[in-house]
Amino acid sequence: MEQYSTLYRITMILKIGRMDFVRISPSDIISIAFIKEYDSNTYPITRLRLYSDISILHKLVDHPNDITISCTMDGGIYKLSKTSDDSQTGLQLMRSCNSIILNQNCYIENKNIPSSKYDDYVNGIKKDTNLNTSMKVPIELYCFDADLVQRMKLRVDSVYRNMSIESSIKAFLNNKGIYNVDIEPIQNAKKYDQILIPNLSCLDAISFLDTKYGLYKTGGTIFADPGVLRIASTESINGTNPIPIYVDSKESNADTSGMKLVNGNFVMSVQAPNVSVQTETDIERVLNSPLMGAININTNEVSLGMLYKLYQEFLGTPSVSIDADSFKNSTEVLEYRRRLSEIQNRASQLFQSMGSVPNLLHKSDSDFLLSTFLARINERITSVDVSGVGFDITKFNLRDRYNLIFKSPIRGIDMSNRYRPRFVNHTLTNMSSDLFVASTTLNLCAN
Repeated sequence: MEQYSTLYRITMILKIGRMDFVRISPSDIISIAFIKEYDSNTYPITRLRLYSDISILHKLVDHPNDITISCTMDGGIYKLSKTSDDSQTGLQLMRSCNSIILNQNCYIENKNIPSSKYDDYVNGIKKDTNLNTSMKVPIELYCFDADLVQRMKLRVDSVYRNMSIESSIKAFLNNKGIYNVDIEPIQNAKKYDQILIPNLSCLDAISFLDTKYGLYKTGGTIFADPGVLRIASTESINGTNPIPIYVDSKESNADTSGMKLVNGNFVMSVQAPNVSVQTETDIERVLNSPLMGAININTNEVSLGMLYKLYQEFLGTPSVSIDADSFKNSTEVLEYRRRLSEIQNRASQLFQSMGSVPNLLHKSDSDFLLSTFLARINERITSVDVSGVGFDITKFNLRDRYNLIFKSPIRGIDMSNRYRPRFVNHTLTNMSSDLFVASTTLNLCAN
């Protein structure tokens, strides 16, 4: 069976101090890890591990706050050629992938460094430099976008008149010098006479607007990928084409994951043991109701919402966004809405007969507070962990959605579901010929 994998060539230069540029050989790079926790962190953790000359370590320790990395990762999908005895004979480039460019500040934790440049001296006399030129030591650096982190901490203006939420966010971000922003169209399109923001930073102001006024029906999330700040909805069906992940049968003879050629396109493929599905089957019993209720204590308005994921078998999953204008009158969406309305009417009658206490008491102006609350509960019903080696890591972004395609379907998962990423970890290591391969772990959920 033909095997394909995405591999990267890495060019890396460290700028230490004002004018000291050090080119890092690919053979000195142990690993580069990109850790992205979309639901809990705004900024990624980028960890660089080297095994390089001790002189470089001494320079880094001398300038811990003046280290900059310039790194280019050029990716390509390679065909892995093997002989009958499974020995690798060569790599053939099949297709180029998008490059990854990092220009960030670095930080080194110098409290536990096992060596110092002063070790080169005995009684005030410097040792022969030849003793240490070939000595290599482990080095660990953490990379971050210092400019963006600093600008996101700046305080925003307090009053915005006759503006929508989206235009307000763009206004205060641009005012603070943050221009490279990717904002998914905000579903709350109301134009407010006056938007009042307390004395908050840019980051806290976006969170405040999401809670107070509402950005998206299922809640919003913000994340800083290299070179761009992204604000997006957490909705599983967000109008983007899902990226397929093929899961081999447990009887498959494939011994590796990576890329797979399907209908002329390269797609991600994993082995069955590398996929773990966790389902919460007792969530309705724990919550004691299929409905969630909310009361606005300022206006006394009552809202009802339903955990429709519990009725997934009856409802089915539309393959298009039910809120998209281009699909809202399609036969598929109209039938989905009819079945959803039928369940909601039955559940509403049950809720009224029970006289249930509302789950949320609030005074927010957001119309999306209850639906956001329901989305977080729905995401607990099914969670999927996937791991693999040789993926194209440029296919993992905040707005990307995934579709798991099983050769052998398993209990508790619907193959028509769209999943959003909650956690992604890529660790690139040197495979051979100065080519790096990524080991990827991700956690997916659907709402």
